[in-house]
Amino acid sequence: MNFDEFTGQVQHRLELQDTGHAVRAIRATLMVLGERIPEGNAEDFAANLPLEIKWYMTGAVQTHSQRFDWQEFVSRVSEIEGTGVDRVEAAFHA
Repeated sequence: MNFDEFTGQVQHRLELQDTGHAVRAIRATLMVLGERIPEGNAEDFAANLPLEIKWYMTGAVQTHSQRFDWQEFVSRVSEIEGTGVDRVEAAFHA
């Protein structure tokens, strides 16, 4: 699947208004997931992602294998997505 197909699927499934919102949701979710799982697992998982998105899970992450729960995961996604995305919406995006 290429970048346009991937972002289009996310935009459609989350009923987002444009590709920019889809990319923000993807970026936030993958960055936090990349922080949560071990580096090798992140590399393996990201191998199946479009090149433009793969970096969010591997290259953009400073520290892998952090231990945190779902609530912290959602908080981090919400924070990365930015203004206008509350925890409930961030949970849906994730």
